[in-house]
Amino acid sequence: MRILISTNIHIPLHQAVSGMELSSLTFLEGLSEISDDLKLQVTVMAHSDSKLPPNINHWKLTPKPLNQRYEKYGEHINKWHNFAIEVAFQKAFLTQKKFDLMHDQSSAFSPSLQAMRTKTPFVKTSRLFSFHPTYNLVSEAADCLVHISDYAFQEDYNPDARMNIVIKDFISLPQFEAVNEIFLPKVFSLSVGRVEERKGHHVAAKIAQERNLPLIIIGEIVDHSYAKELQDLPYVTLLGPLPHSQIIDVIKKAQIFLWFPMVPETNGRVVIEALKIGTPVLGHNIGALYDLWLSKEATLLSDNLVYAENVSSCWPSDKKEVALAYFNMYQKVLKNHA
Repeated sequence: MRILISTNIHIPLHQAVSGMELSSLTFLEGLSEISDDLKLQVTVMAHSDSKLPPNINHWKLTPKPLNQRYEKYGEHINKWHNFAIEVAFQKAFLTQKKFDLMHDQSSAFSPSLQAMRTKTPFVKTSRLFSFHPTYNLVSEAADCLVHISDYAFQEDYNPDARMNIVIKDFISLPQFEAVNEIFLPKVFSLSVGRVEERKGHHVAAKIAQERNLPLIIIGEIVDHSYAKELQDLPYVTLLGPLPHSQIIDVIKKAQIFLWFPMVPETNGRVVIEALKIGTPVLGHNIGALYDLWLSKEATLLSDNLVYAENVSSCWPSDKKEVALAYFNMYQKVLKNHA
């Protein structure tokens, strides 16, 4: 079985600190462990500097860097990045060889177009919601739409896809790296994510104040005015971005992890990481917290507030388990597509 897997190409997979790229890398590691036994030939479209398992073919892609003139005069920098990613995919697809199946794990739309163009069986791991601009196009092209949580399945089941299933990610933890150079209070709450309003740090700040806890915020500052509003609060400290291993260390030391995104999230990897470490989580009843509530492993405090601690697990315990679930699904897709 010859499989082409497309991933987000804006950064090397192994340099990601959260989200889609880390999940893709973990999945590929699991797939590499079973590929020889199951006679899988796996080719992965990933950033040129990504470090992939040696038995996986690396189709190297790198979007063009931001043009200085566009940065000065362009309407929105994100437009450049989005188009650069799509152009890199489209140029690569001009030389695409035959594959038995395409599996897209990116947030681009070019892989779905290519699947429709070449009439190749197409699987999409959906880490998007229907308000994302590429979602409906991707769903229409998919022989199988894979949701990564029960919450996502409930919210975004799409009848246009020929098959909708749930395959949850395996969430691995990196080795802890102590953040000794950063002063942390003995007792504090924590919120992690890009520093912008949609990540809901201001809600976390309000909850922290109600509990008389200092709040540490970790994440890249995207909205500087929003960051200043948070930093002006006397009980809030912004640490900025940290390496994944150091984020894990701070999560371990926190008394409680606060998770209040303002828009729905399909899963919330950092929530699962916190619970695996043993840090309690309080947050909106979406994504991973909804799944825990559904499986009676978390407490619903109100219509939209969930508290979880001492969770056994409702996620896969091994990366090979996830890879095998995908392989079984690949076989069904090929059978149905024939």
